Amino acid sequence: MREARLRLNPDWLVLMDDDARPSTGTITRFRQGLAAGHWPGAEALAAAVRFPGGRICEMNRPWVNPFGRLSVFLRVLAGGGRAAFHIPDSAYDVQAPRPLDGTSFVGFFVSRDGVARAGYPDGRLFIYGDDVLYSLGLTQAGGRLLFAPDLEFEHDCETQTAGAMPRPLWKVYYLHRNAWFVYRRVAGRLFFPPLMALMLPKWLSKGRLLPADERRICRRLIRLAVRDAFHGHLDRSHAEIMAWANGSDGAAVGADGALGGTNGAGTGRPAGGDR
Repeated sequence: MREARLRLNPDWLVLMDDDARPSTGTITRFRQGLAAGHWPGAEALAAAVRFPGGRICEMNRPWVNPFGRLSVFLRVLAGGGRAAFHIPDSAYDVQAPRPLDGTSFVGFFVSRDGVARAGYPDGRLFIYGDDVLYSLGLTQAGGRLLFAPDLEFEHDCETQTAGAMPRPLWKVYYLHRNAWFVYRRVAGRLFFPPLMALMLPKWLSKGRLLPADERRICRRLIRLAVRDAFHGHLDRSHAEIMAWANGSDGAAVGADGALGGTNGAGTGRPAGGDR
């Protein structure tokens, strides 16, 4: 984002994963919608994201903060679960903008004013939660985020399942460390401690269906993630995380951050600083 701003200084940026793409006509509709004033006051827009087959992509479903609206909070307490604070399927079929608190980075349009208000995503997060923290930070700072169902994206990620154990296992660390920061931001000071009192036992018992060696590694990574999140640490090197995921305790990481070997499962690298 920073590089695009420096090189092009655009009025708007659009973000997406490398396995996502705008549907035919989406960018044209976006430009036409801006010219027609379809989204007055909006500093960011969330597209409707679907799988290639047309089903709604659950991991990219926009949401409202359940801790910010009493009616939504009560629906969650009544057993509404995830559906209580994510927009319903019917919102995808009504060609009208809808106010949001947060969304994903697939089909995320953000204006120059939005970037000025929210800054840039924290690159130290690497993966997971950066979109939640960024979009929620924008709206909590007073920015207006709207769901624009006529802007459609396709996300070719049907092999991924919301809530499944991520693979490779090094992703477990980032998922739980960043979830801590997400919950703290969403719940606020009042609700964060009781929320984590509920979540931590669930986290620490994960991996029951994994083979014994993988279960041990998974739970060690979760404990490490919780410890780092509790202390606010975002500077642990990716090489060290990889070492833990390979069954070490990080001692295999050299002074230069290099590993003596990997499990061949993929070694994505985090970018330092803001994006």
